[in-house]
Order: sequence, then structure tokens, then C-alpha cells
Amino acid sequence: MDISAIQSRISAIQSRIDQISDITQSDAAPASAFPDTLAAAQVGSAPSASVVTAPDGEAVRPLSSDDLNITHSSSLSDSALNPLVNDAASKYGVDPAVVKAVIQTESSGDPTAVSRAGALGLMQLMPSNVAESKVSNPFDPAQNIDAGVAQLSGYLKKYDGNLDQALAAYNAGPGAVEKFHGVPPYTETQNYIKKINGLLER
Repeated sequence: MDISAIQSRISAIQSRIDQISDITQSDAAPASAFPDTLAAAQVGSAPSASVVTAPDGEAVRPLSSDDLNITHSSSLSDSALNPLVNDAASKYGVDPAVVKAVIQTESSGDPTAVSRAGALGLMQLMPSNVAESKVSNPFDPAQNIDAGVAQLSGYLKKYDGNLDQALAAYNAGPGAVEKFHGVPPYTETQNYIKKINGLLER
């Protein structure tokens, strides 16, 4: 995909984010409705967007850089990434190693990454989360990491520090975790958790 096509895609997604922001300001959805909001935000988010679905039909966002619809332009260096990760990790009480592993799995450290389903940036924020977090530019590394870590921190608190369940919620939505009383039996989600745990063991 050439640069002009990427810029056009980003503009379309930004327009969709602005639309969602207007909707959430007038009729904010409760946190428990996040999976439904996520699925709704995916519809029409970009010309080539497609929703990844689990076996039971629940919407699941793409898992990693393997699902990205554009090539990686560049990855942030550790010297640029680490201060942002450490600041957000300290702010929300999350292990910075976990944050870096999520970033590596989600986007391979590319702040311009966009998935087929419209997930954006380093931590692959969905447009609904961008709007709810009041992120003005999801491709800004600092804003993206702050919003992603805040979301991950919320899941860690929700599941009493259980990292696997928090990662499953970040990947497949908290509704899936609650439905199956733990990590859902989705191959993609289980592989996602396995990859992150593997990075943490290095």
C-alpha cells in the first residue's frame, strides 16, 4: 500500500472517530456495553475493514501485527518508547514489561499501525475506546499508550490481577471473559495470551 493510500485510510478512520465522539458525548455507553460498542464502531470504519468473529458470533478485534492491513513504516526505538511506557505503567500501576509485550504483539511497535477492523496505533485502540478516552490523535504514541494502559489496568483490577484474563478482555472483550468464566476458548485469543507470556519469559 503506497503512502497516499495510507494517508487516505487514516483520514477515513479519523473521520469515523470524530463521528463516534459526537455519539458518545450525547449518549455515552456504560462500560459493561463495551463489546457491543466495539462491534458497532467497527462497522464502516474503513473501506477494507472486516470484523473478526469468534465461534459464537461475538466480535473480536484483530490480534496482532499479522492482521494489519498496512505494512509497518517504522517501529519506535527503545529510547523513544521506554519513557512513554514507564510513565503510563507507573500512572496506572501496570508492569512496564507487560505493556511492552502487549505493544509488540499488537503492533510490533509501529505507531501508525491500522488493522483490518480499524484498530489504531501502538496498542491497537478501537475507535470506540479512542472516543471514550478522549484521545485526539490515536497515532500519537503517548496518547495511545496512556489510553491502552488505562484500559489494561482496568481489566487487571476487574479480574483481581489475573493477567491472562485481563489480556483476554483486552483482546476479545470483557463479555467473552465473563461468558466463559475465564479465558474464552478462542484459538486467536489463546495464541495472543501465549505470545505475550512468551515475551515476558525472555
